[in-house]
Amino acid sequence: MRSAQALITLFAALATSVHGHGAMVAVTGANGVTAMGMGVDPSTPRDGTRRNPFQQDSSIIRDEEIASGEAGPCGRTLAGGVNNVASGVEIASSAGLPSMSTTGQVSMTIHQVNGDGAGPYTCAISTDATGTNFVPMTIITNVPGQNSRSRARATAFPLVAQAAPGTACTGGPNGDACIVRCRNDANAGPFGGCAVVTGAEVTPPPAAVAPPVAAAPAPVAPVAPVPASPAPVTAPVTPAPVDAAQPPVAPVAPVGNETAPVAPVAPAPVAPAPVAPAPVAAAPVSPAPVAAAPAFPVPGVADVIPASLKVLAAEAAESDEEKRSLIDSVAKLFAKRDHSRKRMVGSRIIGLERRGQWI
Repeated sequence: MRSAQALITLFAALATSVHGHGAMVAVTGANGVTAMGMGVDPSTPRDGTRRNPFQQDSSIIRDEEIASGEAGPCGRTLAGGVNNVASGVEIASSAGLPSMSTTGQVSMTIHQVNGDGAGPYTCAISTDATGTNFVPMTIITNVPGQNSRSRARATAFPLVAQAAPGTACTGGPNGDACIVRCRNDANAGPFGGCAVVTGAEVTPPPAAVAPPVAAAPAPVAPVAPVPASPAPVTAPVTPAPVDAAQPPVAPVAPVGNETAPVAPVAPAPVAPAPVAPAPVAAAPVSPAPVAAAPAFPVPGVADVIPASLKVLAAEAAESDEEKRSLIDSVAKLFAKRDHSRKRMVGSRIIGLERRGQWI
């Protein structure tokens, strides 16, 4: 009988002296702020496993104690008793809240004191920071262990949980606080802790920068007109002087019975016999009348010459042969009178013939 009572007393003592074996020693925010879970004492040593002093600030979070009012939503510790949610949120807000990442993740560190502080852990979030309603979170990185047991001792492990998209923190004195509660499922526990966090910091978009106003273009200096090149001046062409002299006279074919041709000779400056001035008329100039000279030695010559000239002027000759015959007759008549006169008259008649100017 006495031994049975002793066993009951021993189990009761063990039940009231449960050892806390896991503590939330750090909460690292995406904004660079670092905090600790509620009830954690930074002076507690982390290199041992005994009840005192290593387990004094580990939170015990039991649903039946919360339901009975023996503890709050964030449990109790051996050293500090019940973790007061309201005062814990206010103290954390005044110190600065670590923030969730832009994807809603919360990064924490769990210090495992001994074997039943192991994982896995589950986490939930209270968006109004009162702890009356917790929404489950997704575990990204968990504490190792099976059934909340492992061989690890005095070891820190990362624990990362993610809130649902669109989660907004609305609690605390500033209206920006949430409570994240994590715990394992140890029979002696559960053990864990509560962290006070804020939502992700949203960087406002940069203010729109007005595009630079383009400076007005500098006025363009007027371009001086380029003087046109003067048109080349063509020097007046002086007409070549026309040689008034008659073209050279080709050699004269032999006349009649003469065997030697008469070479063309420029008229010699022989003083002509006195000649009466010829009257000027609009019509073709008639041959100047020749002053009377001594009678030709051949009778009838005076009649032949005018008749021959008349035939030439009227262009009555029907062939070149007839023209040459007439010219020969005239030349012979004049040759009998005066050799010089013959040469002069012959040259002139031949020149007139070649130029087509018959008189």
